[in-house]
Parts: sequence; structure tokens; C-alpha cells
Amino acid sequence: MNAPLQLTMAITPAHRNQYLFSDHYLNNLLCRDPRWDAALPEAETFLAW
Repeated sequence: MNAPLQLTMAITPAHRNQYLFSDHYLNNLLCRDPRWDAALPEAETFLAW
């Protein structure tokens, strides 16, 4: 008898978690931290460079 296959959805996560941080922290808490928004302009400048 063949084992049933689990179909994967074509949805990719917004990050590749290498288990340094929990998924809960990356998905829910980090985006609410005011330092995240404050660092965005500097990060965009660096990425454009």
C-alpha cells in the first residue's frame, strides 16, 4: 500500500527562518516593534546602494 501524499501549497514564507528566532517572533512581534519602522529608511538606502 502506498503512503498518502501531502500536497504543498504554493505559498512561500516572507522569511527563511533558520531557527535563530521563533516563527511567532518573526511573524507577529518583530513587525510591531517601533525600531523596525525606524530602521526602514536606512535599510532601503543600503539596499539601493
